[in-house]
Amino acid sequence: MQVVEQQFINIDSLLSYKTRTKSCKLGSLIHHMYNGTQMLGFSVKDKLLFAIDAKTDSCGEEILDMEFLIPVSSGFQSNENYIFKPRFKLENAVKIRHFGSLATLERSRAQLQQHLLAHELHPITNYYYVVVKSAQDHSEDNIIDIYVGVNGNIV
Repeated sequence: MQVVEQQFINIDSLLSYKTRTKSCKLGSLIHHMYNGTQMLGFSVKDKLLFAIDAKTDSCGEEILDMEFLIPVSSGFQSNENYIFKPRFKLENAVKIRHFGSLATLERSRAQLQQHLLAHELHPITNYYYVVVKSAQDHSEDNIIDIYVGVNGNIV
């Protein structure tokens, strides 16, 4: 897999939704977020993003604390379930593209982390996953770009 440096993401008008899910349910949750956003009356105007804030183990199952960021067609009033974010901007990021099952997504992230270590790059943001192509089932037919912002300073 190829790692690309000096990447950026700049998206206006996003719906933010925080949730917890079992890692094995990630594919169906991604599809639910796309469909649910449209059911709320928004059109999704770009690729869905998500961040994994924490992983915990509950009775042998991995539970993910996540934030979904969905670019929507217009702004809205935040409520107890959904937060409106006017802009998401990530600069000086390093990216790797994951092809395959969502179950192996962690391997691609580990390769990105190895690249950061090898090139003495220091992450300063969370890892953001951009869904380029998603298969609802557990197939190998997924494409996810993984980004992390890095410190551009040399001191």
